[in-house]
Amino acid sequence: MSQDETLFHFGSDVDTYPLDQPLVLRSGIAVFTDDCEKVDESGDDVKFLKSLPEIEVWYGAITPSVSPFLAVTTPVQTRLPTARRVLELLRASCFESEHIKSLDVVNIPFPGYHPRTKNDEIHSDPQEQCLFAKDEKDQYELDDNINDPEWRLRDEQSRGCHASLRAAVLENHLYYVQIHAKPKVYDGSEYREYVIVFAVGVSRASGNLIGMVSFQVCHNLCD
Repeated sequence: MSQDETLFHFGSDVDTYPLDQPLVLRSGIAVFTDDCEKVDESGDDVKFLKSLPEIEVWYGAITPSVSPFLAVTTPVQTRLPTARRVLELLRASCFESEHIKSLDVVNIPFPGYHPRTKNDEIHSDPQEQCLFAKDEKDQYELDDNINDPEWRLRDEQSRGCHASLRAAVLENHLYYVQIHAKPKVYDGSEYREYVIVFAVGVSRASGNLIGMVSFQVCHNLCD
């Protein structure tokens, strides 16, 4: 690992990490370890991802930072991939959902809120994701924050980041993904510490998978 690479940490226990390969931050961009030497530091994808504003996860119990993400695809994607292919590119071999009918399609509706079930998510609905501020807000969120100039600035940056990312990918199509950590056992019961959260699409510039990644604790989000 070079001096500009740091391990991208999610939870406290590496044994519960749900992807097949570690993510590292390379010059501020999250990449899989196998991709470190493949990333073109002067390429259009890297330039675009570095131009995005710094934001935090908008919805959920905590507000961790969100990092730009890049996965090198082989072969290069020239069309929208199925959800199954996206999960393969995300090294998500333990993806589990009782509520998604098929992964062999491009457009998947939001599967709904189903606590205490196998409820990993991949869908295409921008109103049902947690990374970015939504364009259509409920009245409670507006009433609580609309007079706060700092909130309005963060809201504008978050929505702007989302819009820029959609404009940079094929057909403006993003896949919103939540993948649970592997379970821990506490007092005889299983629980999952966090979910990894992605918003990704196929880069118009390169055919690679680009997007944003962070994590969120499960409380009130998916459990």
